Amino acid sequence: MPTQPALNRLTQAILKTRAFHLTRYSASAALLAALSAPVAMQVQAAEARFNIPAQNLSQALNTFARQSGYQVLYSPNDLAGLTSSAVEGRMEVNSALSRLLQGTSLNYSIEGSSITVSSGNGDSASLSTIKVEGDSDFARGVTENTGSYTTGATSTATKMNLSIRETPQSVSVITQQKIEDQNYQTVDEALQDTTGINVSRVGATRWEYISRGATIDNIQYDGVSSHVHYYARDIIGDDVMAMYDRVEVVRGATGLTQGAGDPSASINLVRKRPTAENQTSVSGSASVFGNGRLTFDTSGALNESETLRGRFVSSVQGGDDFEEDSERENYLYYAVLDADLTESTLLSLGLSHQKTHHDGYSWGGFPTKTDGSFYDLRPEDNLAADWEYLDREENAAYLDLEQALANEWKLKVSGRYSKAQSEMLASYTWRYSGDLVKDVRAYDYDHKARSLDIHANGPFDLFGREHKLVIGANYDQEILSYLGGSGTRLPIDPENWDPSSTERQHIDVGSILATYDQKQYGLYSALQLNPMDDLNLVLGTRVSWFDYGSETTFASWSDYQEDGYVLPYYGLTYDLSDTLTAYTSYTEIFQPQQNYDISGSLLPPEEGNNKEIGLKFESLDGRFNGSIALFETNRDNLATRLDNVNYCNPAFSSCYEAAERVRTRGFEIDASGEITDRWNLSAGYTYSESEYVEGANKGETYYSYNTPRHSFKLSSVYQLGGDLNRFSIGGSMRAQSKIYKTGTGYRIEQPSYAVFDAMTKYQMNPQTRLQLNINNIFDKEYYSSLGGSGTNYGPFMGEPRNITLSFKHDF
Repeated sequence: MPTQPALNRLTQAILKTRAFHLTRYSASAALLAALSAPVAMQVQAAEARFNIPAQNLSQALNTFARQSGYQVLYSPNDLAGLTSSAVEGRMEVNSALSRLLQGTSLNYSIEGSSITVSSGNGDSASLSTIKVEGDSDFARGVTENTGSYTTGATSTATKMNLSIRETPQSVSVITQQKIEDQNYQTVDEALQDTTGINVSRVGATRWEYISRGATIDNIQYDGVSSHVHYYARDIIGDDVMAMYDRVEVVRGATGLTQGAGDPSASINLVRKRPTAENQTSVSGSASVFGNGRLTFDTSGALNESETLRGRFVSSVQGGDDFEEDSERENYLYYAVLDADLTESTLLSLGLSHQKTHHDGYSWGGFPTKTDGSFYDLRPEDNLAADWEYLDREENAAYLDLEQALANEWKLKVSGRYSKAQSEMLASYTWRYSGDLVKDVRAYDYDHKARSLDIHANGPFDLFGREHKLVIGANYDQEILSYLGGSGTRLPIDPENWDPSSTERQHIDVGSILATYDQKQYGLYSALQLNPMDDLNLVLGTRVSWFDYGSETTFASWSDYQEDGYVLPYYGLTYDLSDTLTAYTSYTEIFQPQQNYDISGSLLPPEEGNNKEIGLKFESLDGRFNGSIALFETNRDNLATRLDNVNYCNPAFSSCYEAAERVRTRGFEIDASGEITDRWNLSAGYTYSESEYVEGANKGETYYSYNTPRHSFKLSSVYQLGGDLNRFSIGGSMRAQSKIYKTGTGYRIEQPSYAVFDAMTKYQMNPQTRLQLNINNIFDKEYYSSLGGSGTNYGPFMGEPRNITLSFKHDF
């Protein structure tokens, strides 16, 4: 073997983190290499997962470089007119390359992290033009085409590109492979199977995400924080998974980079980006409910030098919901361009358009009887009239500018702007003087959101060791306004309701109005110090400025401001071995609220702290991650809904009071990734208990109607071997303990339950697959959420058994 040349810092880092190991398939891989036409000059035992269809050999090698993480050098003249063979599955790099080049009479050599492909004629001039491809998608966090249930890097918690093991908080990632295996259509479905996250349905299209006893009211798009008002889900489009590569979830307070110190979790939706190689796919599905979906996704270089790349995604879904007399149509169009302005400058511009029409829109769910017991209803029952509807439309623009600086530093500017509007004619049930009625309303909504993040990060040397630093600033504004009107109240018997029994109401809007305007600015920094090889210390600080104003029909403009509020963040990781790391983190909580008390005054901000300690495990070069975490969150001034209060301020349907200290304690166990090259798994268990520890409610449970004490989630897919290797089988389950709500004279309770799903996939050929998903196999009836409005409205039943047949074809 030739002498290893001197390595630069990047190459050393790549080699240091790559584990070279033999597998039980090494013998067959060696035999395959010996039989194939290309001659392997050097054999390396590194493994990767490949998904490369037969195509132009130049494009195939670019894809190979991206998926393997190796640099690939070749002369375009040697590759002219040649076509690759298809390569699919997890295997050694040299075995994959042998398959790719089979039948081309080309040779290759592997030295360190570089691969040279040549004709073998010895003419050095043939390498005068060299293609170089760098880090693998997995190492950069991209999950598309990796086939994995985990990722190699995430930056949601600190803006630093860290592995899950290096991040001193609980992290879960919903990868592209899991999205496809479980047939997730929206982020709501994906989060239902995520450790530590509870998804509560509070409307047919309105969802709440809850973690560690608190609502998540801030969503990140590509790391750019965007506040989401409670009413905004009636306006903005569903987060359709067709345009996203993955969903990153960091549990616990994340105020360092997100803005206000949300004590629950951070959800980061990471968009699909253009690829240098050409790829196009068409996928579709049909459900027994009577709805279908068709998605088109194409990506590739737009010029010969591959400095301009584009991607376009369209997804159309329509048909019946599982609820009777409920139909909807969803349209998504997404386009993005990436341009290498220079060798060190990348500009990305994107647009998305979403439109939804929903007939038979169920706004409020089911009421209960006055004692809290459930009516005799089915999941398919719908208390909406057939003339009730919701129309939504949202347009969004995205900007990313990345500039490579000296000494491996990078500057990134990211922005997002969205504008949405909706029109609704809908109702919810309510009791007036003991009589249950449908309260019919009409609303015209408008919503605007602006977000911007600018940060720089990179390494620096101090006292002979390398450390990392990120400094940045961000801005986030959300403006929501609506005009509404009230219609005629309709008496209702939930067990004998006919959606076509009433005439459509025509309501003029304007008698009810409201505007909410929230802005926040912040400066943040995070420093990762490495005083020892095994010890990393993260020190972070954020300074925030916050401005919230509102105006309603019965309340003039009110304003709340906070200037220069400081939030600290501390984290520490210590490597106990090559695969095991201990960690701890602490951060403070400051969360301005949008809830009002009985007098119509805004509640004071939530304040408190979040502490976490745990262990993280990593194997298979980071392709399997596990963790166990203990956490405690203390919060003051939490909003507690007041029962049996009708329109304390007529502009609001609910009134709150600021509770004294609430403490949430619990632990989580989470695991995800590849058990073997054929077996992907994600599993998690959460124990979480929130209770009042001060004040009049001391000792009582907090948020019991949306947060079960115990929850367990499992998803797994296994590819069969031998003659059945075209088949994959899998399943998932969600289990949780009881949820309940008590009030004067009533108790609403959903006992513990479990829901099981199953899937099977058949790979007809390298380009085409068929998949069957059966959700809720045993047709379990249960209430997935109970709401917070007492016996009036709020409980929603979970989806009944659903069978979906889908296909995907890659061109």
